Amino acid sequence: MSDPQPEQITPSPPPPRRKSRWATGCLALFLSALLGAGYMLWTVKRVPEFYRQAGAQVADPTARGAAAAAFDNRIETLQDEAVNSAEWTQTFPQSELNSWLAHESEERPEMLPKGVRRPLIVVNDGRFQLGVEVNWEDWTGIISLEAAVEVHAPRTLRFHLL
Repeated sequence: MSDPQPEQITPSPPPPRRKSRWATGCLALFLSALLGAGYMLWTVKRVPEFYRQAGAQVADPTARGAAAAAFDNRIETLQDEAVNSAEWTQTFPQSELNSWLAHESEERPEMLPKGVRRPLIVVNDGRFQLGVEVNWEDWTGIISLEAAVEVHAPRTLRFHLL
């Protein structure tokens, strides 16, 4: 009689490796953190476009001095109107405002905190963007903020940081 052939047992596939899943997860987490840190470094180091454009408007020292003087004249006119009239208004062009800020911060650097210079403002559609260049011991760059302003009540302004 013939001996029955033993059934061949095929090995089952090995269970999924927990170590490789763990390593893949750690690698993905590390790469995500690296990408996030790179993005944060890029955003901190880049100069905002509004700041670059506003700086270009006040780059010429001669024009900056004339615009700053025009701003001072507008301030004096506004003060006279406020004293002598119940209603008053004045429009300050952005170039004159930034020229005055540049001129004053150069002439009187003590008006700004140590390490802060070149304040610039851009106004568009009821919103303004303010930027300053900072040069601190551990960090150099541009700090900026954007806000909207509205008249909330008589003699009251409300600022919304954006």
